[in-house]
Amino acid sequence: MATPPAPAPLRQAHRAWNLLHVDSAQARALAERAIAAARHGADVQAEAWARLALGFHLLYYATTVEAAAGALVGSVMKDMRGQADAAKVKDLILSRLAPADGETEARLG
Repeated sequence: MATPPAPAPLRQAHRAWNLLHVDSAQARALAERAIAAARHGADVQAEAWARLALGFHLLYYATTVEAAAGALVGSVMKDMRGQADAAKVKDLILSRLAPADGETEARLG
């Protein structure tokens, strides 16, 4: 009996990993698509591989701004632990970014 083929999101994630040092832009795009497809299909293994590929892409090629934004989002997500309260998200972001004069909070409303 033949082994069934891997699901499409997992194949995409593996392809993204293999493209990291060949075509970095394609690797990132493919990893992002694989994450979306894996989440839609609840494929934890594919999502993990895709996030690994995306993480290494960002490690190698991300700009300082992208890296800081990723760290901020990761920090907020960790602190939220699944809560979906927009006001809490705003407060967490402000606590990490806002200058002491409150200018940022005024712009965010």
